Amino acid sequence: MSLNTSKPMLQLKLTALLSTDLLVNIGNLFAGSRDQVRLVEDISRCLQGTCSEVLEFKILNPEARLELQVLMERLRQIGQTARDKGVRILVDAEHTYENLGLSLLTLAMMAAYNSTTSIVWNTYQCYLKKTMDNVKNEMSIARRLNVYFGIKLVRGAYVSQERDEAKRIGLPDPVCENYKTTNDNYNRVLSFLLDTASRPGAKINIMVATHNEESTKLAVTRIREYKLDRLQDTVVTFGHLLGMCDHISVILAQAGYQVYKALPYGPVEMVMPYLARRAAENKTGLMGARREQQLLWEELKRRLWRQCSCCACFPY
Repeated sequence: MSLNTSKPMLQLKLTALLSTDLLVNIGNLFAGSRDQVRLVEDISRCLQGTCSEVLEFKILNPEARLELQVLMERLRQIGQTARDKGVRILVDAEHTYENLGLSLLTLAMMAAYNSTTSIVWNTYQCYLKKTMDNVKNEMSIARRLNVYFGIKLVRGAYVSQERDEAKRIGLPDPVCENYKTTNDNYNRVLSFLLDTASRPGAKINIMVATHNEESTKLAVTRIREYKLDRLQDTVVTFGHLLGMCDHISVILAQAGYQVYKALPYGPVEMVMPYLARRAAENKTGLMGARREQQLLWEELKRRLWRQCSCCACFPY
């Protein structure tokens, strides 16, 4: 297999590879572990073919342990193939009750495959109040393991589901109060990541996955301020959905930045809810579409003006 592109990326939904119950259980083990770094190391050794007994997994029933064994083989094949082919794997985030388990597995994959560059990346949702704490904790684990930390930063979805679930089980609302606080949280985490990336010896790669112009401008300003665009290895990339935010994608690409256009694919009944959530998570999406229409119309008028100086040619 050959990919005719530079540094291709693939989004991966780990929830397609194991049951929700198992994911929640290993997330609880991760949260309750006295030594999270050791736990991540134990799982990473399994992914590299030198699996020792993971003490925390002994409390799981035989069926769950068998499912984990199958999962380890699947993740090993994905990680080794991605490394061999130079494909970067972006692990999708899910609901809060699943994310701890996803982080444990993703960090273990980082430990196994991110020794020289970011092959495996995790996704962090800034509509959640604890995003900064989670980013700092998991970045610290990657640093202690001496591996690259790949991070895709998004605003996130599942707002109503998260609030309903928290209310049902009697927990505080995990979601930012409104869209403005979500934006503020996103920009705060983004600024922290870019500041971290500017420090000598930092092993971090960042995808700014947003259709928001304010956040994009902030990223570009910080990149230039910290001179991250002058580094040989691309530290910061941008991510947009295919067919959306093209007016920003084109400008970024023309300025020399790497821009990825995500292409969701699959059965209609699965893809459409995904796209609906993406639209709901970013209220600037429709404004961006109108902005693109306005820019296209202005460009059309500009080109027509070059061909004809008659004002009657422009049907305002």
